[in-house]
Amino acid sequence: MRAALLCTINDFPCYANLSGYSTKGRFACPICQHNTCLEWLQFSHKRCYMGHRRFLDHDHPDRKDSRSFNSCEEHGSIPPPINVSKIVDMLRSINVKFGKKTPSNPDLPYN
Repeated sequence: MRAALLCTINDFPCYANLSGYSTKGRFACPICQHNTCLEWLQFSHKRCYMGHRRFLDHDHPDRKDSRSFNSCEEHGSIPPPINVSKIVDMLRSINVKFGKKTPSNPDLPYN
């Protein structure tokens, strides 16, 4: 039997533990994936995700509010949803190797 868990309600750290999806770094948003808007904050040396206003309606006042955000108006659109066949292809490409990495078994990832 094969199964895939496609939807849960939880916080991001739990989501990362449950799904194995990285909720840190360049592609942290599971909705946006490769369209994640990432900015590097020079003085605090942290990543900041500022593309969240693109999910608002096009006539929402916060889209034009550059002063409260990153000095830019938001003109982006919502990323297209991923269709089921794309999800199935992504799941097929996952190569899972169970076990603990030891000197005698170097092909396995560290757990």
